[in-house]
Amino acid sequence: MSSGYWETPPPAHLAPYIEALWTSTSNQPVDNFPIHPDGCMDILLDHTGQTRLIGAMPTTQVFSSPTGFHIKGIRFHPGILPTILPVNAAEIAGQSLEIPSFSIHKIPPAPLTPIQRAITHLRQHHGNANLDWLACQTNLSIRHFRRLTLSLTGLSPKHLARILRFRRALHLKSIDPNSTWTSVALNAGYFDQAHFIRDHRALTGHSPTFMSETYNSKQSDHS
Repeated sequence: MSSGYWETPPPAHLAPYIEALWTSTSNQPVDNFPIHPDGCMDILLDHTGQTRLIGAMPTTQVFSSPTGFHIKGIRFHPGILPTILPVNAAEIAGQSLEIPSFSIHKIPPAPLTPIQRAITHLRQHHGNANLDWLACQTNLSIRHFRRLTLSLTGLSPKHLARILRFRRALHLKSIDPNSTWTSVALNAGYFDQAHFIRDHRALTGHSPTFMSETYNSKQSDHS
């Protein structure tokens, strides 16, 4: 078993519901590897045959495995999975729940609801959208919009927007490691670097510089 992480796109007809099909393996122990929040919910199948539903993570969590692992996953766009499985996303946010076996062939094709279209708009704009305007587009009050978003994603609209913007920043940094955090923050839609640092600390518990140094250290350990 080789170590690594691989993603493949879903079948075209499932692209509105699924972000990616992925596989992650390691033939060595893993200790405290950070997994950052992305606003998504996943279904995992590990090497023991166990299937688990992973709720959206409010903040960064760490993953450890003393013996290595082999995991296959389905990553769903925010707001999608609770309309396929009978779950309340708010009740399982940050948690893992064992479920019966699952296949993407069980996903019934269905148009997105107005609230799902609003969540999709927020995702496609990396969290940079006016939440009052989105609620208006769904003909919902702000309070009702928040309640439905929470039940479908496990996160409030504001928290989801913060995570999506943060995810965009990490992606921009990953494709251009030499870019400064200031330019990354501005290109991701933050008001300024201080705004990004506050969100980074809130979501990871650390400063961007600390995370960069930790990442580089882990890369050196595995090189």
